[in-house]
This record gives sequence, structure tokens and C-alpha cells, in this order.
Amino acid sequence: MRYAIFKQHSRPAVFLFLFIALAAALVFAGPVTAVTDATTGCSVGIQDPHFSPGANGVIVKADFSCPRAATIIQGLQLFWCGSKQPQKNEGWLAANCERRGLNGQTVVFGAGGGSTSRYAPPLGQPGSSLRGWYSGCITWQVNSGTVHTEFSPHPYYHSGGNV
Repeated sequence: MRYAIFKQHSRPAVFLFLFIALAAALVFAGPVTAVTDATTGCSVGIQDPHFSPGANGVIVKADFSCPRAATIIQGLQLFWCGSKQPQKNEGWLAANCERRGLNGQTVVFGAGGGSTSRYAPPLGQPGSSLRGWYSGCITWQVNSGTVHTEFSPHPYYHSGGNV
């Protein structure tokens, strides 16, 4: 019988099942490294690149959070480095890798602040299907303040696709 688990178990068991499924999804999305802007309290975290079934390819995701009104100018990039394991260095990525995704959408928060995410390539565009190493990089700035650069915590090797 389809969905038998939901008919045979109590609501708490169903909620526990859904909680475990959500936790597993967060773990498999990869760790996030975040940097907080000292002046505004805004933070940006970048995940490891990973395969996204929805984008049918490799993507990178960044999470933005601000406690108050702010405008964040950002450039989230996904790099494909072929057989070279990426380094956490913008110059090295530019010289040795190919950019396979870019999202430069400005992030604007109203008076109450908030949180949101951006993806490279942007939502609605396919992810990269090339075999090899990937890294993510984001450069961001809040309200014309300090410029921050972050890299995905770990490189990702995609074994599917073509070279």
C-alpha cells in the first residue's frame, strides 16, 4: 500500500521522519562557511559546489542574512577546473579554471532585515555537467563598505558528464 508508513504511525513518527529527511538534505548539500560584516552585522555563507537534480548539474549556493536594512552587491561564481584541484585563490581560479556560473543579482533587505539565497548559475538555468573539479567564490559588499571574498569550504569532484 502506498504511503503505508503515514497510515500506520502516529503524527510524531511522521514528523520525526520528515525532520530526519530534512536534516539529511542539509547534510548532503555541503557545509557552509560564513563571514559577517563587522559594521552591519550582515553575513554571507557559501556552500560547497554540489550536484543539483533540479538544475541537472553542478551549482553553488550562497546564503545572505542581515539584521536590518541593507543592500548587498555581490558576485557569486562557479568555477570548473577540469583535472586540477582548485585552490582558494581568486587569481588562481581565474588563470586555471573556467567560469561555469555567475550570479550578480543585488540583494536588498528592507527595514526588518531578513535572509535569502542566490545560486550560480541562477535559478532557471542548467547547472554544469562537465566532469572534474569545481569551486565556488563570492565577492560581496554591504552598503558601499568593506569588500569581502569567500571560497566554498571544499572543492567538489563531479564524476558524471563529459570533459
